[in-house]
Amino acid sequence: MIAFIGLLSVFLLILAWVPVGLAMLGVGFVAFTSLTGLRPASFMTAQTTFATVNSYSLSVVPLFLLMGNLINRSRISTDLYDAANAGFGHFVVGWPTRPSWPVVDSPQYRGPVCPPPPRWGSSPTRR
Repeated sequence: MIAFIGLLSVFLLILAWVPVGLAMLGVGFVAFTSLTGLRPASFMTAQTTFATVNSYSLSVVPLFLLMGNLINRSRISTDLYDAANAGFGHFVVGWPTRPSWPVVDSPQYRGPVCPPPPRWGSSPTRR
């Protein structure tokens, strides 16, 4: 019953435009406080918060953003793009804007719904 009340409380807080993380934190803190008391709940919340923020995997994200900002400000990214465009810009890559074969079954075409594209140098044939 306590879990149902907590889940309902989280959903009501989310419907009241409280951010999801804050709603979960508040309901979890209140529930844990009701079970163990205020002092253990406070210590547990502080310890979990510090352990999460102090992890190595989260410390890499700001450094990655700083590296991207420095590369953008120094115009290295523009130089790299221009070099790649000069070397490989003449190749046509990516998805075609429209398929070169029929996508739906029509009276003129009786075959699979989406056949593989034709080979290079050959024209698509209809059955």
